[in-house]
Amino acid sequence: MMSVFINPLVEIVKILLVPVSRHIGYLVKSKVKVCDLEVETCRLEDKRADFMAGVEVEKINGKVLTKEANGWFQRAQDLELQADQVVARYNDRKCCFGGLCPNCPSNYKLGRRAAKKRIRVTANIDVADSVQWTMAAPPSLGREMPARTITGQYTFKKILTEILNCLNNDELGTIAVHGMGGVGKTTLMHHVNNSLGNSGIQ
Repeated sequence: MMSVFINPLVEIVKILLVPVSRHIGYLVKSKVKVCDLEVETCRLEDKRADFMAGVEVEKINGKVLTKEANGWFQRAQDLELQADQVVARYNDRKCCFGGLCPNCPSNYKLGRRAAKKRIRVTANIDVADSVQWTMAAPPSLGREMPARTITGQYTFKKILTEILNCLNNDELGTIAVHGMGGVGKTTLMHHVNNSLGNSGIQ
């Protein structure tokens, strides 16, 4: 009969002991928590250096950094800075009663912060394996071409304006420029190319 009451009580105690022991660990093992954070942060720094070296090689081959990779590097730098701050505050902590006993509230807070920060550092290391670091560079918009001036500037500018207006018209699929050789078709296309580059039209 007593087991009907004892068994549920034991289960309740077990449930309560888990968070209680965890919080006690923040205080009693605060130094261990901070040391674990230092070790994991060093691992993150090494990973970041290795990945950055690989990215630099890819850049030489014409690749560019992805937004996902930029986000990972930024998170890594932020976590390293935050971890360094936790370690520095732990090393600079003051003792109570003129150094006679440790500052328990401070140790608890720093131990807790170090434990939670280490989890985030580890998570950022683990997710690195699935990051796409680089991608092919987007095509350039073109380069400016040397363009000669031609006679009949008014007519030339009018035709150039008409072509640029057609390029801005999404309903048009093809634009054709006809004429005999030597009338300035190539020069006109050079001016169109340069005008597109200056206007930012793709």
